[in-house]
Amino acid sequence: MKPRTFAAIVAAVFVLASLVGMVIQIHAPYDEPNPFNSVYRVNLHTVQQADCGTAFAPNNNLGDIDRQRSCDSAVGSRRAWTIPLGVAGLVGLAGAVLINPARRRETAAD
Repeated sequence: MKPRTFAAIVAAVFVLASLVGMVIQIHAPYDEPNPFNSVYRVNLHTVQQADCGTAFAPNNNLGDIDRQRSCDSAVGSRRAWTIPLGVAGLVGLAGAVLINPARRRETAAD
């Protein structure tokens, strides 16, 4: 396998992983006080899962500030790795497709 083909395959996998990461549903845990057991125990919390949407379309109508903060953090961390991965994949694909090695050899020979 030529290095150019290998680079194109790796870049395509990067772009595909980035797109999958952007469209998969994001869930974030948050603590919610349990009102029924608060009489007996002061700090009894129940861990819930908030539906945060996707990295493309986050859910901003959660109501509670704790839920919104945990969802903002989860969406931000998902975007922190999917966007750079997608950009690196697109740059790699553009480099593999646009660079013509035969033309570079002709230019170097002249």
